[in-house]
Amino acid sequence: MKGKMKVTIVYGFLGSGKTTFIRYLVALIAPEQKVAILVNELGEIGVDGEILASDNLFVEELTSGCICCSIRGDFIKVMEEIYQKWQPERLIIEPTGVAIPEHIEEVFTYTSTSSFAYIDTIITIVDASRFEVIKEDFEPLLVEQIAKADPVIVNKADLVEESDIRKVVEEVRQLNPTAAIYTTTFCQITPELLLGNIQPPAKKAIPKPLQDTNTEMGLESLSVDLYELPLSHLKEVLKRFDSGEFGRIIRAKGFVRTDEGKFQVDYTMGEVDFKPYAGKRYMLIIIGKELKRDDIKQALSNYGE
Repeated sequence: MKGKMKVTIVYGFLGSGKTTFIRYLVALIAPEQKVAILVNELGEIGVDGEILASDNLFVEELTSGCICCSIRGDFIKVMEEIYQKWQPERLIIEPTGVAIPEHIEEVFTYTSTSSFAYIDTIITIVDASRFEVIKEDFEPLLVEQIAKADPVIVNKADLVEESDIRKVVEEVRQLNPTAAIYTTTFCQITPELLLGNIQPPAKKAIPKPLQDTNTEMGLESLSVDLYELPLSHLKEVLKRFDSGEFGRIIRAKGFVRTDEGKFQVDYTMGEVDFKPYAGKRYMLIIIGKELKRDDIKQALSNYGE
């Protein structure tokens, strides 16, 4: 049996770019290291896990709960299974965008976990284009995710004016004075700046203790099966997500087969992206507050009237 498994945890709010970052990072380090990935999703069906698995990586998924609270026991069990089955040198963990760092890191103090794994690096990705919006509703979580990390990646710099980037960096610096901070587009950064000798900073006081993030912040998820529908109709419904008529939708992602082809769909607070998709799973995971579940399902299905 090899030595202990190095663990890299990638925090970041919903839609910040965690999956994009992990794909980019693994493509660079996989030739030198044996890497496994553990993805945690709020929805009943995983989306990010399928995206990463398409890169022929060792990927495990945990869905329908958060590894920091409701499925912590499953989290420990799956990590041990990964270690026994694949014996990777590094495990990259992508928690949900609303994961509580304190709860996840506590797991690695348990004797059962520390016997085979330890945290090597904690990375937090910040969405520069939505920093103020996220802070308005989710400040305690944002503060903890930033305070726990070294380094912090301020992503989506291409969508923000240079003066606004500086403001975000200044706020991040106030929250975490010891972190290395990098501004990026599509999370592209050399791994030498992130992994290796960097050690997580000492624990910092968190202004507001967090318990169960999903309950405290009123977040819920909805899974909708999507088979064949007009692409124009889907785009129109996604535009309506911004209006508030379906509740406050923060994130929607998944795979759909349309009259114009198969696509990976990605919606984050008004921004929509479509990419070609070659798989065979069709569904949309919607995350937000006070979701009007029946109205959402009806809007997506009523396109033939």
